[in-house]
Amino acid sequence: GPTIGKSYGFFDGTSGNTVLALINVSYYDPSSGQNIQADNATLNSLTVNGAMSAQSINVGGLANVGSLQVTGSATIGADLMVKGNLTVQGLATVQDITINGHIITGGTTPGIQILPAAGSSNASVSIDGNDTSGTITIVSGDASKAATSTSPAISGPSAGGLATITFKKAYGKTPRILITPADGKSAPMLVYPSGMSATGFTISLTNIPAPNGTYSFNYFIVE
Repeated sequence: GPTIGKSYGFFDGTSGNTVLALINVSYYDPSSGQNIQADNATLNSLTVNGAMSAQSINVGGLANVGSLQVTGSATIGADLMVKGNLTVQGLATVQDITINGHIITGGTTPGIQILPAAGSSNASVSIDGNDTSGTITIVSGDASKAATSTSPAISGPSAGGLATITFKKAYGKTPRILITPADGKSAPMLVYPSGMSATGFTISLTNIPAPNGTYSFNYFIVE
C-alpha cells in the first residue's frame, strides 16, 4: 500500500520511541520482499521458495507441499491419504488395518542348520523366505548302513528335529509359529515346531522320513 517514508533503522519496541526515517511518499508491495515479520498474519495465498520457520501454522484449505520433513511429533485429526509409497523406519502401531491387496513380507533370510535326525550322510536343508514367512525344504540323508573296513557307519533319517532356524532379528518374545506341509508327500510327516524362542525354532517331524526324500514346509510367524 501507500507509504510516507523509509526507515533507516530497526524498531523492536525496546530501543526507544523514535526511529530515523526518510520521508518519501511511494507505494510498497510486501509480496516482493524476502522477509515478512508479524505477530499474526492472514493471507489468501503464500508462496515460499526458500526456508520458513514458524511456531504454528493453521491451514484451513489445501496445502501443496513439494517435500515435508517433520523432526518432532505430528498429529493428524482426520483422514490421511498417501497416493505413493509409504516407508516407516520405526515401529508402526495401528488399531485396525484393512488390506485390499496382497500382504508381501520382506527381510533377510534367517539362518538354518541341518540336524542329525535328517541323516548323517548327504542330508541338506534350504530356506526361501524371511523371519515372517517362507518355505523350508529338507532332503533326508542316506539309509542306515553298518560300518565296513573301508567306510564309517551311516545313520539314516529319524523322527524328531531335522533343522534349526535362527531369526535374523530376534522377536520381543516367543512368537506364534504356524508350519504346514507344502505338498502331499510332506503331509504324512506331521510337521510341528519345537524349541520355540524369541530367536528361533526347530522344525520337527512326528513320522520318520524316507531316505533321500525331499520334503517342503511353509511357515508363517507372528508375535
